[in-house]
Amino acid sequence: MKYARSAATIIAAVVALAVATLPTIAETSCKSSWFGYCISRYTSAEQAKIDAQLLFNLQMRLRHQVRYYNGTLMIEDETLDTINTFPATIAWSISCDNTGVAVNIGDVSETGSGVAVNLTDQAVDAAVCRSISGPLGAAVLQLTRGE
Repeated sequence: MKYARSAATIIAAVVALAVATLPTIAETSCKSSWFGYCISRYTSAEQAKIDAQLLFNLQMRLRHQVRYYNGTLMIEDETLDTINTFPATIAWSISCDNTGVAVNIGDVSETGSGVAVNLTDQAVDAAVCRSISGPLGAAVLQLTRGE
């Protein structure tokens, strides 16, 4: 009997450990969760609609903060009340991860003189990043061409 209790305890501990180490499910694709675990997911159609709305909002924020003028990109930071102007041919990249979404224009390292245009500070799931990064990149390309 003592052996059965200890075996059951070990099995329970292994199951609890396995459940605790499961990868966390992305908040953006989870409809409802219970104690941090997703118990209901959005359908593919619902997720596509959410992704499309997010992409639209990010593109609007991008257009609000970055403007094309005569071969240059003017980046406005309303919180610091500054405008940075770069040639439209400058290198750029998109960062999308659990810290949010940003368009980096120029060298945004500590020693660089680039600007990070933060479009959202909310965490974005990797699957959502995959679905919005391409279209968001196309929107940046349109801006650099003056479209």
